[in-house]
Amino acid sequence: MTTARKPGKSAKATAAPAKKARKAPPTGAAKPAKPASGRKPAVTAKAAPAPAATALRRRAESRVRGGGVAAPAPTDLKRALHELQVHQVELEMQNDELHRANEALSALNTRYQDLYDFAPVAYFTLDLDRRLVELNLAGARLLGHDRGRLAGRRLSDYVQPGSRAAFDQLVGRALVQDTLVEEALLIQGAGAQPIHAKAQARRVESVDGPQVRLVLVDVSALRAANEDLARSLENFFRYWRP
Repeated sequence: MTTARKPGKSAKATAAPAKKARKAPPTGAAKPAKPASGRKPAVTAKAAPAPAATALRRRAESRVRGGGVAAPAPTDLKRALHELQVHQVELEMQNDELHRANEALSALNTRYQDLYDFAPVAYFTLDLDRRLVELNLAGARLLGHDRGRLAGRRLSDYVQPGSRAAFDQLVGRALVQDTLVEEALLIQGAGAQPIHAKAQARRVESVDGPQVRLVLVDVSALRAANEDLARSLENFFRYWRP
C-alpha cells in the first residue's frame, strides 16, 4: 500500500510570488544626498595671541590690580570696565611723561632767555627788510632806547650814514653765505659820539622764513686805547735820542 508524500518547503517557495525587483536609477542621475541630521559640525581652533601682546596685557592688568582695582568678573560688562581702567592707567602714564617733558622744556627756555637777555654783548634778529624782530637788553642799551619801542624799526636807522653801505653788504653776505661774516660799523646810539662796533652776522631759518642774527660788540674803548698807545709811541720816538 502506497503512502502519499506531503509537500515540502521547496514547493511553498515555488508557489510564493516573486519579489519585485528594485529599479536602478537612470544613467547620469545624481545620487540623493545623505541627510545631515545626526552629524556634529566641525570645530575650528582659535588662533593663540602673540606672546608680546600677552605679556603686555599681563603687565597692564598687574598695574591695574596693584592700584587697588578689583579683578573683573568673567562677564562682558566687567570685562569692558576692566578695559577702560587699563586704558585710563595708560593715559595717566602718558600724561605724566608729557608733564615732565613740558617742565624740562620750560626750564630750558627760561635758561636760554636769561642767557640771551643778560648777555654782555648786543644781540639782534633781523628779517629780510632789515627790521628788528628781537633784541636783548644790551642791544637796547647800545641803541639808547627801550626795546619795546625798537621792535619793528630798521636797524639801518641807527647806523651812521658812512657805514650804511657796509651794513647792507654785511646782511646781504650773511643771507647768501652759509658762514659767519664780519664788518666794522659806526652806530649812532643815544650819545653824541658814534659807537665803533664790530659786527658779526649769520643767516638762520625760522617759521617766518630766513632771518639774520647779528651781534654788535662795542669796541670804542679798545679803539681809543689803541689810538692813545699809538700817539704815546709816536711822541716817544720823536723826542728819544739814542
